[in-house]
Amino acid sequence: MIPDEIIKRGEEAMSRDPRHFPYGYFSGGSFVLDSTRVFMWFSSPNELIDHICECDPIVHDLDADEAQSFAVKVREIVGEPVEFSDDKLQQVNDTAKAFLCVEWWGTFEELTNGNSDLATGIREWMREDGSDSPIAESEMDEFVELVQNYGF
Repeated sequence: MIPDEIIKRGEEAMSRDPRHFPYGYFSGGSFVLDSTRVFMWFSSPNELIDHICECDPIVHDLDADEAQSFAVKVREIVGEPVEFSDDKLQQVNDTAKAFLCVEWWGTFEELTNGNSDLATGIREWMREDGSDSPIAESEMDEFVELVQNYGF
């Protein structure tokens, strides 16, 4: 059973406005039939990594030794200061492949105007004309709502 504190931390991270909590990741379970993915948002890169290391192992039922080993490896991979690169994301996913898949991590700004597959795909999906151009200020509220509900 997942402790209430971990559930609360996850629910809070999913419901935050990424304009105010600009560091996020999009993830879910690694089991082939587990297609649910969610965005979680944080105030800093370190808070994001803390959540991956402290909450995801519990959500995915790792025992204490496995969870500790995972956290140590993730913190070694991302370094200090935390760096969100594709290479480091692949290394984290290799470490977590038995239980977790992090499809994207980065900043909200990257989602609104970046060129990653996830960023352009969400922008295309939001618009009737399929444009992946950067999000305009007039579209921001709609985009935030989409991101908060994307992946379910």
